[in-house]
Amino acid sequence: RLAAEHSLWDRLVETYETALAQTDDVATRTDLLRAVAQTHDQHRDDPRAAIDAYNRLFTLDDSQLDVLDLLENLHVLLSDWAGHVEVLERKVARTLDDEDRKRLLHTIGDSQRDMLGNPALAISAFRRALDIDPADVFALEALDGLYTSSGDAAELASVLSQRLSIEGDPEVRRETALRLGRLWETDL
Repeated sequence: RLAAEHSLWDRLVETYETALAQTDDVATRTDLLRAVAQTHDQHRDDPRAAIDAYNRLFTLDDSQLDVLDLLENLHVLLSDWAGHVEVLERKVARTLDDEDRKRLLHTIGDSQRDMLGNPALAISAFRRALDIDPADVFALEALDGLYTSSGDAAELASVLSQRLSIEGDPEVRRETALRLGRLWETDL
């Protein structure tokens, strides 16, 4: 309360850090690190320091899964796309639900492609989504675009064949078959 009344947020963080150094109790350390991170984020307007504190908290206790959501939001706020992808990868590793993992891998792929300009890592993320669900239309469409852009005819043919095998719409099937035929005629 005093910190709020007198804007002594730096002193409050110092007090928390001193208390952290003096205890080995995990529950107390967890509470103190969360308080440090929240103070940096909400009162000091220092998202980088908040990220550091939340990372320390997650290292101490990786059962604090809400910390990953907080980290994700802070990285997006800072447009730190590499950090954002790193947090999403942590979430993928801890998520058991296949639909959630696919969604996270789609976001990783989009971020790698659009924000970080790394098509190879985008392809890897979308391929991992296909490992979960070989009929993942979103991942297949993304790979179609990535392989078309890169000129990798063999991989594009593989993706088009996979799309053709799962597509139910006759018009889309026709268009995909025509593209695949042209690709075989000209590039393979």
